[in-house]
Amino acid sequence: MGLQFEIAGDQINGARDYQEDAYLITHLTDAEGQPAALVIVADGMGGHAAGNVASNMAVQAINKYISSNYPSDDVTGLLQGGVLKANASIAETIRETPALEGMGCTMVGILIEQDRLWWASVGDSHLYLLRDKQLIKKNADHSYGGFLDRLAAAGQAMEPEPGLSRNMLMSAVTGEEITEIDCPEEPLQLQPDDRLLICSDGMDTLSHGKIIQYAEWSEKPKEYVQALLDAVDEAAMPRQDNTTALVINILSQDAAGSDQAAEPAEQAEADDGRGDTGEMEVLDIGAGAGDSDDTEGDETPSVTPATTEGEEESGPELEPAPKPAAVATEPEPAAANKSAQGRGTLIAGAVIIALVAVTGYFLLQSADEPAPQSPAVTETPVTESPPGDSQPEPATVEPAAETASQAASDTEKPGEAKKTAPAPQSVAIETFSDNLRGGGQGPTMARLPAGSYMMGSSRSNEERPEHEVKVPAFAISQHEITIEQFARYARATGASMPNTQDMPADYP
Repeated sequence: MGLQFEIAGDQINGARDYQEDAYLITHLTDAEGQPAALVIVADGMGGHAAGNVASNMAVQAINKYISSNYPSDDVTGLLQGGVLKANASIAETIRETPALEGMGCTMVGILIEQDRLWWASVGDSHLYLLRDKQLIKKNADHSYGGFLDRLAAAGQAMEPEPGLSRNMLMSAVTGEEITEIDCPEEPLQLQPDDRLLICSDGMDTLSHGKIIQYAEWSEKPKEYVQALLDAVDEAAMPRQDNTTALVINILSQDAAGSDQAAEPAEQAEADDGRGDTGEMEVLDIGAGAGDSDDTEGDETPSVTPATTEGEEESGPELEPAPKPAAVATEPEPAAANKSAQGRGTLIAGAVIIALVAVTGYFLLQSADEPAPQSPAVTETPVTESPPGDSQPEPATVEPAAETASQAASDTEKPGEAKKTAPAPQSVAIETFSDNLRGGGQGPTMARLPAGSYMMGSSRSNEERPEHEVKVPAFAISQHEITIEQFARYARATGASMPNTQDMPADYP
């Protein structure tokens, strides 16, 4: 079916003093010589300078990669390759300018070819389809809230972790490995009267009902974009984010009219604080559409970049970010280290549970008697045991081993004084032993205070989300449970026993 489309785009700063969003509209020509279009929206993060750099860098890298390799029989692979190129570009910039570490962006890019639509997205920017007065989100939401919603839709509803925000990103283009890219193999089949809305998450200020309502009131894409952004402005949210919106109307060949030729996007200077405006474009799609000069070739596509105030309209060229004279940066632990730490906490928890199964028996034996503790409660300072000492050792706490990244940061560099780690602090551990109802003493217990630790990893789908776990105060045996002690537990519970009496119990 022969289809045509119209495109318009614009953006506002919201309550921000600067613009971190960027967008591009690029004309392409498909394998059959028909006009196609690449549209990209990126939402920067990482602060004024860094967010702007990341978003502009992403749209340029994606545009360059796809324009250079289009047309292609593998559009899905082409879009994915563009996202990976953008990610690599950000990674290289961070290596060259460490002050930009932490910058990144979310993004959504679409490619329209005749009556088919492909997309690739990372993060929480949106691709909406308006069809038959319904607003349908087509791309995945890589926020924590979107993760919870997907679980609920699959019948595996989960309560949100305390302290975690629904808008916390679980995948983004940051120069590190991208956790998840939404890029379906099969394209969406477009229909006449479809309308596409590609926008940053600043549009979340408006409800779906209002987005549909403004679509009903607006005929042309430019009119619809203006209505949406005006509505966001009028909502006057105290912390309104930058908002970018691009609207594409899908028209039938007859509805568009044969006299509408493809027009390049004009760049107009805004007088209300907005960035450059992508004026309406009409491109023939389908049989019988003629080529126009502005869609010929891929090397010089028509591009409508989003700019911040003070930027020129000459295109999306970026000036390299200045390198600061001296910036102190602390290396982050590698993803593998973070994952290992998360798994280590789970293993430690399993060991504690196993010990509690045995030591709980001895605690229960003394639960009904207020017998005086023997020996009296003692305060044992933490010290290191001398090698070869066969006597019972006081409770000790050894400092955790350095992570690979910490060790690397402490390595002496030329012209730099060697860093010295602070001396470990002594911690008093309270120990006690209960009188048992059946006679004798229970194992020596160490009372551990309440605390917290970080479980999971933001770098791994299997271990995310990284979150704080609070552990209440508890007591644990100071030494391994011996066979003799285990025998009392076995006699009471019917568990099997080995013969040796003076060795630690090393089996479940």
